[in-house]
Amino acid sequence: MTTQHLASAARRQEITDAIRLCEYYYQDAITRIYSLRERAWDALAALVNVPRKKTGHEQFRRGVLARLGADYPELKKSFEKLLTTIDIDLKNRNITTHQTLLFFGITLTHDFRDTYEVDSVLMWRDPENPASKELQAMIRKALNRFVSQEAKQFRETTSQALEVERLCFDAIRKKSW
Repeated sequence: MTTQHLASAARRQEITDAIRLCEYYYQDAITRIYSLRERAWDALAALVNVPRKKTGHEQFRRGVLARLGADYPELKKSFEKLLTTIDIDLKNRNITTHQTLLFFGITLTHDFRDTYEVDSVLMWRDPENPASKELQAMIRKALNRFVSQEAKQFRETTSQALEVERLCFDAIRKKSW
């Protein structure tokens, strides 16, 4: 669904609407990925009998992975692959949650020293000016490239999450509680 929303947003006629909606859908997706990871940790912890404690995430996670490795090595391998797949998205989620809003940036120099929010750059310019139209086309192309890359990433994440879910379901079904 997220990939469809991103693609639809990028096709908006008004470039600023396309940008804002892509930012929104991307941020929504990485928040959902964070929730997916946390729910997976909880399900896997229940499977291997590792309770969550107030001692911190790292001790809890090490305990879950150690027990998974001993009892369900294939599931552990699949889950670790999921964690690797979502690593960048989670870093971006942490930035937007704890530091600053995510935005599409543009640099107008070749040395990338100054990065500006794309919305602001578009507002500074007359939309009918030929240079502005060229800039809009460049931004549209970059936006489409971003959407394409993220759609591929989200499909990989979904595929890997479904594999973890399948292995976890099989393990839960076979476990004698």
